[in-house]
Amino acid sequence: MNSNEMLKGHRYARILNEQRNYYLIDLEGEELKAVMSGNLRHLAESSMDRPAVGDSVVVSYNPHEGTAKIHAVEERKSVLLRK
Repeated sequence: MNSNEMLKGHRYARILNEQRNYYLIDLEGEELKAVMSGNLRHLAESSMDRPAVGDSVVVSYNPHEGTAKIHAVEERKSVLLRK
């Protein structure tokens, strides 16, 4: 998904930390907890398809509930792999 495909109400954020059930993201200078959308979780064929620390992601944010949902991971420019 690129900026031309981004849905209304969705914004870019950066993954700061990954926990078991959620991610800590930076959304416009604010640190928030976020979860992967069901569709993204379903489409992820390997751990490389899931968000990782440093990734730019597309999120929806509900300020009234203080919740964020990750809908897509932007293409990575570089990858550090462990053997």
